[in-house]
Amino acid sequence: MCGDRAEISSIQELKKVLRHELTVTAAGGKQAVPLAGRAAEILRRSSVYRSAKQVFVAPQPALQQVRINCLADGKALVMATAGLKEGFCFLKPYTVPFRDLAFAVSLKGAAKFGHLLNEKEIADLDLSLLVTAAVAVDRQGGRLGMGSGFFDLSYAILYTMGGVSKTAQVAACIAQEQIVDRGLPMTCWDVPVNLLVTQDEVQMLAAPSSPATRIYWDHLPAKRIRKLKPLWLLKKLRTEDNGQKG
Repeated sequence: MCGDRAEISSIQELKKVLRHELTVTAAGGKQAVPLAGRAAEILRRSSVYRSAKQVFVAPQPALQQVRINCLADGKALVMATAGLKEGFCFLKPYTVPFRDLAFAVSLKGAAKFGHLLNEKEIADLDLSLLVTAAVAVDRQGGRLGMGSGFFDLSYAILYTMGGVSKTAQVAACIAQEQIVDRGLPMTCWDVPVNLLVTQDEVQMLAAPSSPATRIYWDHLPAKRIRKLKPLWLLKKLRTEDNGQKG
């Protein structure tokens, strides 16, 4: 259950403070990028990655090598479009020339080499691994993101539309210094992580929290829903269903 608006607002303000503090002290944004290639290779060796046939990877620059590896390793890659406005893009492995891989896994490149997923195609997905970056992650799986909320929303939309396996794992590729001992503040829609992937190792959390598996409509501004195509579609379907039940 979510708290009331005052409680949610308080958590969000605390997150802003921590985001600034941890980005400065742990060099979250700066240090993660040069170490990202090493973390991508560590993830590549894990059994969770090797067994995955379809992988969602957030479009952050720090995760570029993870996205390249997916296509090079024969895995279907799902990416969010810019700002999630058009939903999700699907890139089929072995369809992109090697020389174009780095561009293909960018937002612009995915639009050229991939295709936008419709509702049925999303429902037919079976994503078993979702990968994101973070400013910080605690040892209970709490994740402090960049502040946009796009990964949490992507997960909720994909799950709601039937594209995420019930046993899916969520991995955060981060620098070792970005793992914090203190518990990070979490709202009801924040997606915790199961795997911490650093430049040195993959750490499987002993008892990861269960991620939110629904969209918290009451906390989404109507303006944002109208701007994001998959949200608008789900809202429309939800309204139609409620109308039929009434």
